[in-house]
Amino acid sequence: MNSLLYFTLAVILLLRVSCSNGQNALEIKLEKTKETIEKYKTNESRDFGYPIGFFNNSPIYLYKDKEYRIKFFLLNENDFSFREIFKNINLNGQYLHNFIVRDSIICYQKSQVNLDFRKSYSELIFQKNQKSIILDSINDSDKRIHFTISSYGSLLVANSLVLSKDYYNPAQDDRFMIYNLDSAYTGKLKKNYKNCYNCADGFIINDKLFFTKAEEIQEFNNEFGQTNIYMALDGHLEDSIKIASSTDIVAISPNGKYILAERLFDLPNRPLAIIDVENKKYQLLLGRKYSAATAFYSYKKEKFAFHFGDKIIYVDFPKEYPFDALRKNNPDIPHFTDKEFYKKFIHSSFD
Repeated sequence: MNSLLYFTLAVILLLRVSCSNGQNALEIKLEKTKETIEKYKTNESRDFGYPIGFFNNSPIYLYKDKEYRIKFFLLNENDFSFREIFKNINLNGQYLHNFIVRDSIICYQKSQVNLDFRKSYSELIFQKNQKSIILDSINDSDKRIHFTISSYGSLLVANSLVLSKDYYNPAQDDRFMIYNLDSAYTGKLKKNYKNCYNCADGFIINDKLFFTKAEEIQEFNNEFGQTNIYMALDGHLEDSIKIASSTDIVAISPNGKYILAERLFDLPNRPLAIIDVENKKYQLLLGRKYSAATAFYSYKKEKFAFHFGDKIIYVDFPKEYPFDALRKNNPDIPHFTDKEFYKKFIHSSFD
């Protein structure tokens, strides 16, 4: 009888030690995101907008006032002051939006709204210096057009996301549109269409095309459901490599080695993560709702950065990337109801 009792106690003790070691392993895998907070320097009580691109690798912010007048401001990441640039470019109007900038190149979307909504459309416009060029027209101004300028500045990759099945056009919507901006500026536009079913969010980084692809379109709202991240070398979509499951792209480092991404199923708040592209591993960014901010990669700090109102937050790269990015979710991540566990990762508020 005593032998059985000793054996039972030994098993219970072993289980407790195992659970404790398991919890310690979880704590090692997850990290509290290390961040640096800087406050924008300004003598005015005003808003300088939000980041939309770069000029000589310094962040450019766009500001639009109540009269839809547009201004561009350059952020000095040494003292966090702003100065206005592109003063000689007149871009005003209610229907101008979705701006991106790379040095002297400005691209944006202009909605042409018709009383008969079926006749509405959006123009994709490229501007350099005082020259404005319409690259393309996309039927229906309600579509969300996503476009980015390549890391070397000579290409623009675009695609349209359909928000209503009534305006879905497979010939136009299931493809990437790639425009040669150098040829557009000289008046001989070269463009290339690449078919890609259910694809979106294209980024050209050096010789790689990063994009997301939906496994299905949800019937109840006709929007993309679960999306995965892929990478194609030299635009060869047929040889695409899957980088992550159930993940959306937010930003990509200039060398293409790291993706700032939104994980869809790890936790209910859909936390952001940094993915190591080569190893297809990631680490969550914990401690703050980084997804609420506009994010970009800082060339100056060599970190991902987040625009929070009157502040900018830089986050360090993780020490480890322990989680498999090809999984829909990871069982090693503690359940969100374990509030005590997650308390240790929370950063203090700005106030």
